[in-house]
Amino acid sequence: MGEKVLVTYASTSGSTEEIACLISEVLFQAGMLVDQCKMHQVRVITTYRAVVMGTAIRRGKPLPEVMRFVSEHRVALRHVPVACFSAGVWMREDTPENRAKTEGFLAPLLAEIDQPVAVGCFAGKIDSRALSRFWRWLAPRDESGNHLHGDWRDWDKIQGWAQELAGILTAAR
Repeated sequence: MGEKVLVTYASTSGSTEEIACLISEVLFQAGMLVDQCKMHQVRVITTYRAVVMGTAIRRGKPLPEVMRFVSEHRVALRHVPVACFSAGVWMREDTPENRAKTEGFLAPLLAEIDQPVAVGCFAGKIDSRALSRFWRWLAPRDESGNHLHGDWRDWDKIQGWAQELAGILTAAR
């Protein structure tokens, strides 16, 4: 193909980064050249034919780094296909209610993107060893159970979404 796809992400404890790795691998296997990096490392996106953005969901919204990225690259993002994905605790169970809640959390990001070609809502993981002292203190006290240690990612679902995305991006050439 010769044209690169950027897979970029903001991750607090590594879960979103690991999802980005699988998405990058699937796109590469589909014949695309892929650059993968953290959002704060991206300087220019005009050299890419598509952008895939991932964010952890914290406190009911995308990470601030993602919103800064979209603001900084707003004009360039209007000229390429953009896909977005999230990782968060609400998608541990993929119910219509949890999906609607997660899409609501993504609303500020999606409002800044001109018609994303795909949106993926995935469960994440909570690794208590990667959390700040405050979150380690809070997790066992959280009666909802949303902050307990565990990994709820469905790798087959993520891979399927990435394969669908590869088809969408191939058709968009």
